[in-house]
Amino acid sequence: MVAIATRVAYHGGLLGDNRGEFSHRLWRRSAHIRDGNQLHAHASRLPPRRRGAPRPRGGLLASSRVRSEPTHQATSLSARREAINSLVGQIDALPEGVEDETLLSLVREGLSRGVLAPLAHARGGVDSLARQALHEYRRFAPSAASNAADRSHAVSILLLQCLDLLWWGDADEYADDAQLEADQSLLDLVDERRRGRVSFSFAIAPRGLTGRVRDVAQNRLTPHRRPRGPGLRYTRARPAMVGVLNEVAERVAAGSPGATPRIWVTSITRTTAHQAHLSSLGFSALTPSAHCSGWAADIDAVWFGRYGAPDVLAAVLTDYLSRGVLNVIDGTGAWHVCLNPEFAGRYGELER
Repeated sequence: MVAIATRVAYHGGLLGDNRGEFSHRLWRRSAHIRDGNQLHAHASRLPPRRRGAPRPRGGLLASSRVRSEPTHQATSLSARREAINSLVGQIDALPEGVEDETLLSLVREGLSRGVLAPLAHARGGVDSLARQALHEYRRFAPSAASNAADRSHAVSILLLQCLDLLWWGDADEYADDAQLEADQSLLDLVDERRRGRVSFSFAIAPRGLTGRVRDVAQNRLTPHRRPRGPGLRYTRARPAMVGVLNEVAERVAAGSPGATPRIWVTSITRTTAHQAHLSSLGFSALTPSAHCSGWAADIDAVWFGRYGAPDVLAAVLTDYLSRGVLNVIDGTGAWHVCLNPEFAGRYGELER
């Protein structure tokens, strides 16, 4: 989820600034997100809502309708994540300069048995996914573009995003700007923020050169005012995603020190055309992706961590993961979250 992000051509806003050593520690420390065996232990340390803090508008976490124990889908999610973690551990142990066929055989074997078998169908079969894993492994290079800390982490991100596709792989994707803008079921985040209905922070990517130059100048003058990166290219979002992000933001605010800013959402809905553009620039933009159907989002990790509350954000996300509400992927710069279809209707109703 490694240096300063300087490409103003990037409109997805995935990354923070000065990631370097801090972001690598974040990836290594956040094994609780990758290891299903530790989910409940971490969630049990979730801070309570501060006295006097506003009750989350979503209210789902406090609802008696939501089971405190994981659902069946959450159990399956946890089992698959544990299996992915085990496979990635084997990949991480491979020697430098490992032959392609050795890596391919290891991934094929891991995907051909047990709980990971369905993942391959999300990306065209075992051989297709194994070759995509090899591609991600080989193309990795430490940079501001990549949301991975190392080669095995790049493969981990690929496999964990396959879990998103098990949920949303059949959902229609937005091919281009016109198709996305034509969807009247989406909310406009700018309008929602104006009405006081958005609990998280975000910026809007400038479309012209003047705006990009202005943002670069502002980042240099006030580098800690907001995460680096141009912001959201698209401000349209599914009501359910706004609902769950609002609730995450309110839970984090309730457990953080008073001066802590709101969480910063760096990306939500994308088009397949924009996703391909990001990938061509070297960013961690896989296809297909739940972003392109509007069911995934990214939350900045590094910038928020400067304010002394990264563990609060991690604990809140772990709680959602442990109950199967969200699939959560830890990148060097951002937490990727995808909403479980089982909860989409409830969160969507909260924003109507």
